[in-house]
Amino acid sequence: RHAWLTETFSHGILKTALTLAAIGCMLAALHDTRWPPASRSLAARLRLRVIGLSALLVPLVISSLKQASVAHCPWDLARYGGNEPYLRLFDTLPFGVQPGHCLPAGHASSALWLVSLCVLWLPARPRTALRVALAALVFGGAVGWLQQLRGAHFLTHTLWSIWIACTVVFVLVLGLQWLQ
Repeated sequence: RHAWLTETFSHGILKTALTLAAIGCMLAALHDTRWPPASRSLAARLRLRVIGLSALLVPLVISSLKQASVAHCPWDLARYGGNEPYLRLFDTLPFGVQPGHCLPAGHASSALWLVSLCVLWLPARPRTALRVALAALVFGGAVGWLQQLRGAHFLTHTLWSIWIACTVVFVLVLGLQWLQ
């Protein structure tokens, strides 16, 4: 739980670097909406918006769902040394038990917005776009895995985050493509 790799590097350094990269992408997209370069095509501008909005919305949606969740983190569960009961996905909270706010995996979302980078190769190079998307998903999964090593999440928490991130990016692509 308190190893340098999982606590200091992953939860501190890596998360900060990914957050700064996300802020940079959001600012670039915002700047582009206000002062678009004449040389940038509409398609390129929409791609930048997908990335900027993904950097904002993927962590925001996952965090919002996490706040609504009753699930506890593994290290909080009685069966793993904590005090809280294990609850299935749609179980109601027993009387007197506070919600755990642990599902989906929030830390993984700091990297999962990177799946949106695949739009830089669409529609001209779909195979490259797929490789970029898969690499981003593997990276986001690895960030989630580091939290699993700490006992902060189950694999299913990270898998839910991956599914949600893909859905958010897909909806953004469809929505912004419709505007084009």
